[in-house]
Amino acid sequence: MRVRGIAYWGVPPLVMLALYWPGLVAWFQKDDFVWLGLGQLVHGPRDLVWALFAPLAQGTIRTLSERAVYYELAWSFCLLLTFWLLLRYVESGDRRFFIAQCVTFVLGFFVLELNVVYPAIAAAFAIVSEKARARRLFNQVAPLFAISLIYTIAHFWFAPLPASGPYKLHWDARVFQTLVEYWGWALGPGEGRLIGIRGTMPRSTLVWLLTAGLFAFLAQRFRGHEWVAALLPAWFLIVLAPLLPLRDHMESDYLTAPTLGLAIWAGWAIVSGWRANCVSRIAAVLLLAIYAGISIAVGQAMLGSFHDRSQRIQTFVLSVVALSRAQPGKIVLLEGVNTEFFNNVVYDRAFHLYNIDELCVVPENRPAITAEPYFAQVDPFFASPALVGQAITENRAVVLDVASGAARDATSEYAAAHR
Repeated sequence: MRVRGIAYWGVPPLVMLALYWPGLVAWFQKDDFVWLGLGQLVHGPRDLVWALFAPLAQGTIRTLSERAVYYELAWSFCLLLTFWLLLRYVESGDRRFFIAQCVTFVLGFFVLELNVVYPAIAAAFAIVSEKARARRLFNQVAPLFAISLIYTIAHFWFAPLPASGPYKLHWDARVFQTLVEYWGWALGPGEGRLIGIRGTMPRSTLVWLLTAGLFAFLAQRFRGHEWVAALLPAWFLIVLAPLLPLRDHMESDYLTAPTLGLAIWAGWAIVSGWRANCVSRIAAVLLLAIYAGISIAVGQAMLGSFHDRSQRIQTFVLSVVALSRAQPGKIVLLEGVNTEFFNNVVYDRAFHLYNIDELCVVPENRPAITAEPYFAQVDPFFASPALVGQAITENRAVVLDVASGAARDATSEYAAAHR
């Protein structure tokens, strides 16, 4: 039994490490540089308060996540912990668990603004769980909605919703289309194009097979009056709901917390199918094979792309830093910058972390770079022809060619070509 217990708790983390180790050793990119750079702006208590609480990144205030750790994982942990404390309260009746749940719920607002949805999860559980109904849980969790409302009003006051751009909310019938797309992503086959499943028909067929299996399990639970099973699809919908109006900015990482409910749902369905008759066992194994085969492959494709990009970024950044430090005091002009390097490094001012403040991209690169649509004021990142000419003439600039991915000193070549 001891070996079985060790395997029960030890194997899943080992499998996770085996599958996702490249993600743990990936280098920095995009917003990482912005958050790392906040420390350079802190010179006293007032600056610290600003760095921790000022609305940043599309008006978000994520003191305990983005400014310290990964926000999606941090909030998923916070959400699970809060709900677990609620379960312990329902099971034991110990009021301390309920109070602790309230504390972690409030702390969750400093992790991710989507924490406002937790009262809906708690209320759904209070409705579908027989034990929760016996404790009159709904009346006890109802005040949590007021806390979410107060936070929402305060958040919108200090960080109003964007009126345009990819973060604009669209409240129309398209939210259902967005929901269907996210559902396909969550089950795996919806992202099948990443592993060569190009046709819409095979992807949709696999999604509906998995969907049918999940809802067949629900129907079975409901026939047995196990209404608590309804909490699991409700979890997915409740947590994802605030993101559905963001149809112009769909991201797979937004599914981290919603799929917690889906994971429990699917796990329960597989175990139930395995313990039932031969037909149910075969169906459970086949559906699990579809999910695991596609989802693992998709995850590896996404992880590989993320890791490889991070390595290119690391080579780019460190090579620029090394050559610029060899000629201190000079303006750094980058030549051969591609869209990837601009959007993931230059725009987020990665080089400020190395005290390289005078750095621009040469004007000739501007037409070849497609900046992200939500970027503002891109032009200041490109040097003017007049500045470049004067700096080169006065020997106040070093031109670094990064077209190969690693920087090399191309000052003399650039100067000769632009005389």
